[in-house]
Amino acid sequence: MQGYYQYLTTLYDKDEKYIDYIESKIQDLYLKNQEEWSLQWVLLYLKENLLRHPSQKLEAIRRQYKMGARKETDVSGGVHAVSEVTASVKEAG
Repeated sequence: MQGYYQYLTTLYDKDEKYIDYIESKIQDLYLKNQEEWSLQWVLLYLKENLLRHPSQKLEAIRRQYKMGARKETDVSGGVHAVSEVTASVKEAG
């Protein structure tokens, strides 16, 4: 829950350096606890490359799924990412 609390603080404090600092702390937590889907979920909403590139977000979700993430909320995140990738492909095509 520590990672989620830290994420919530970024909704209040919009300073880019602060957000980068929190992202780094959560990334470190995730690297130590990769089975914790909640940490990956938080990173999906903090990491710039995942926010800008739905295909990278989808890959992160796919990796987490392979590691055993099976809750309904896990799957809904994947569905959302797939719809974002689909929309991006349609716009580019």
